[in-house]
Amino acid sequence: MRKLERLLELRELREKALIGPQLISPLSPYFHEIIKIAWNRAKELANRSGGLIESIKPDHLYGDEGPSIGYVLKVGELYPGNTLPEKVYLVIYGIYNNDDTLDYIQLSDGYRTIEWFVQPVYYYTEKIGVWGEGPIILRASSAKIYVHSLDSNKDRVNAWLLGYVIKPRETQITQTTQTGRRGRRSRTRTEKVTSESEETSESTG
Repeated sequence: MRKLERLLELRELREKALIGPQLISPLSPYFHEIIKIAWNRAKELANRSGGLIESIKPDHLYGDEGPSIGYVLKVGELYPGNTLPEKVYLVIYGIYNNDDTLDYIQLSDGYRTIEWFVQPVYYYTEKIGVWGEGPIILRASSAKIYVHSLDSNKDRVNAWLLGYVIKPRETQITQTTQTGRRGRRSRTRTEKVTSESEETSESTG
């Protein structure tokens, strides 16, 4: 039922704004509606798995190198599964592009590839575009992101993916153990709480 509601919601947007497979600017009256749809999808995935929602950050894509690399995209292939744990999802709804050499990116989950022609976003006032067909949902373990630049000498571009990461929640569980005459002492360990059911990669577009 929820999936049907999402499809009808996106269909209504397309009929009203003629939104298709393109990146739309903040000047569109439906710009914020698409972001809202992405947020609702992230919340739905988080509720199913008991996970946490975070905005996409450098450490999600680059691991320990994230803080030194910062909010830029490396040119070439990125594999989020190399830096993110199991049962993590990416909900990608748009891109910030402040680099006129960045012409396109590809988002793939192993079964399908969606290509975004992102160069026009550089000329938007806020340099932000959201995908008119709704958020792209990828399972991190099978996701591949390909970033292409017109400048073959560049190894990174001044751009960033906009979206959310849904990751397992870490909870502190205190266990009490017996230590003989010394009485009782507590030790704390961290466990990741994840959904028992596996989700498949999907797109609401």
